[in-house]
Amino acid sequence: MIKPKKCLAILLCLVMMASLIACGNTASSNVEPIAGGDAPAAAPQDAATGEKLTIGYATRLPNDQAQAALEAAIKEAVEAAGAEYVLLTCNNITDVATQVNHIEDLINMGVDGMLVNPNDGDSTLEALQRAKDAGIPTVTVDGRLTEGFEDRVISQYCTASTQAGELCAELLMDAMPEGGNVVLIRGNNGNVVHGARSDGFIAALEGSNWNVVGEMFNDPCDNDGARKAMENLMAAAGYDVQAAFSITDSWFPGMVQAIDDAGKTDDIKLVAIDGFVAGCEYIQDGRCIGIAAIDLPGVGQEAVQCLLDVISGTKTAEDFEPVMPIDCFIINPENVDERIKTAY
Repeated sequence: MIKPKKCLAILLCLVMMASLIACGNTASSNVEPIAGGDAPAAAPQDAATGEKLTIGYATRLPNDQAQAALEAAIKEAVEAAGAEYVLLTCNNITDVATQVNHIEDLINMGVDGMLVNPNDGDSTLEALQRAKDAGIPTVTVDGRLTEGFEDRVISQYCTASTQAGELCAELLMDAMPEGGNVVLIRGNNGNVVHGARSDGFIAALEGSNWNVVGEMFNDPCDNDGARKAMENLMAAAGYDVQAAFSITDSWFPGMVQAIDDAGKTDDIKLVAIDGFVAGCEYIQDGRCIGIAAIDLPGVGQEAVQCLLDVISGTKTAEDFEPVMPIDCFIINPENVDERIKTAY
């Protein structure tokens, strides 16, 4: 006999899958396992019914190649383990209300485990507490919760955001030790990861010849927002700017447009985090000093393994640190021709 929660899960899955197909919500699954990592073990079945487990993932639409690669890696790892995969996506990083509703949907479906990429540090806290109270193990991936609320989930798998910002500062200081004025584009206000990247960059510059002369949020988190932020930052600094840091190199096209329109093409160097093809191309043409790159597919696979281990009883939440950061690696002029081959 099929359990009632599984009947509800199947019905909701069909409705949501139809919705996702209508919206064209697809992502490539051409993601290889992380180097040296183990493929997730087979997912355990329900002890009482022998039914396949259901794992839900609440995130935003994968509207860039990094998020698409992350979602594809999670889907691949879940399905490779023999579990049912349910994907619920809100429109963008500012659509926090829909993301909360999606977590509630997964709770009501009675999923056996949940992954969440939180849009900000606070909005999902109550919903995650309800998932915990319902006995649904949850792991966050990529995004971070506000400090002090780590107990809402098993663990938080993410890039070492502060380290990424520090690496960018080191790239800048090594390439241009004479220093100058630098501006920052922070990203979404309230996003813990974006904040940690920026704060790490600023802290690492202390005592150097570099002065942070301006910083702005890019709440739309798109290239048009980056262009406007760059225009405002340059104007506020009297166009006396020698470098610009962004929390993601995916915004370089918007930043470059603003820089070129201001006639500062040869005067401002870029440095950022992530590792998109566009960012690598700006290294190749000399406009970007370097990138602190991240392995989002690896982050996703590690998060799935953690969740499956807890569901199966192989491990408990106490076996995992509250935050499990994945180290970054550097892309610079010396290795960019090779690294661009595997960029997002």
